[in-house]
Amino acid sequence: MESIPETREPSILSVAGAMDAKCIASLQERIRELCARGEAEMVLDMEAVSKIESCAVAGLIECVSMLRKRGGDLSLSGLKTEALHVFDAARLLSIFAVHDNDHSQDL
Repeated sequence: MESIPETREPSILSVAGAMDAKCIASLQERIRELCARGEAEMVLDMEAVSKIESCAVAGLIECVSMLRKRGGDLSLSGLKTEALHVFDAARLLSIFAVHDNDHSQDL
């Protein structure tokens, strides 16, 4: 009998307002909590984000690294056009998978 691997839906995390040092610290703590429960695939819904500070981008890269070490990943969803251009200009789109707001379709 062939075993079928268990598939899980990714955990959806939402962020609103400014992504600053305080926000990214809270997000990293939440990701650590989810990792401790065995979650490793996550989508960060950024539709309600108004501003992204550079420290938050660095923190997101740390989150990706943490999840990939556990065999998972962090995808971004709901990026506004301005933020998408910043991620593209900084060549960060090679690090992050970016999805539409439905969390399932690649842009």
